[in-house]
Amino acid sequence: MKGFDCWVLSASEEGFKTIGLKPDRKIKVFNGELECSFRKFSIYDGSKKQSKQTDGASYSEGSTVTDETTEE
Repeated sequence: MKGFDCWVLSASEEGFKTIGLKPDRKIKVFNGELECSFRKFSIYDGSKKQSKQTDGASYSEGSTVTDETTEE
């Protein structure tokens, strides 16, 4: 399902935490008197941390990724 978006409507903040992704967008809505949140999540393979690597270093499960950028 890579490349798709997923929208979730819920009143449960704990439920959103179990998804394990940061939402791209949050919209506060009401279902009757119940305050809810409508959130958009982008679906992708792997980890966003992995895709942010631009130095060509390889990543394997269990390894530690560090930012070694230096300012001159």
